[in-house]
Amino acid sequence: MRTDGESHKFSREKAITYCKELIEYYKSCRKRFRDAWYGSQAATVILSAATPILILGGAPPVVQAIPPTLASISGGLAVFRWQENWIISKSTQEALEAELIAFEIGVTESYRVTEDKAVDNFITRINTLHLDQVKEWSAVLMRNKLLPKNSDNDLENSTVTQEFKDKF
Repeated sequence: MRTDGESHKFSREKAITYCKELIEYYKSCRKRFRDAWYGSQAATVILSAATPILILGGAPPVVQAIPPTLASISGGLAVFRWQENWIISKSTQEALEAELIAFEIGVTESYRVTEDKAVDNFITRINTLHLDQVKEWSAVLMRNKLLPKNSDNDLENSTVTQEFKDKF
């Protein structure tokens, strides 16, 4: 059986590990969204620029039609809001990193309390940051009618909350 000191250390380490996992998750999301946005923008520009070259070069009409068609498709991929999601993921990642540092150093009032209370405050804060992000994505999906209407209510009992309970 663990002593109180060992239990505090174990809870603290689990909380820090959980936060670091979330940070890594948002880093990978940020990179994926950023790369998709840059890729679609570059493809649109390059394919659009290829069209007059093919026309002036005397390419067959079928070949001339391919770049503008692909450019239209690439431009249409903006519906996925990659740039917006890239920025949101980056800001969530930064907020989680700042919270982790504040917790480890104990620079805020919410972390200058007993160890149990500090860990509770930390977990609550990082889960709030993460759940806010999940709600943001849900709102985008609902606006685009990609989720059923009752899904918003299900967020309150989401797997994020259950995942947290299972970890601790």
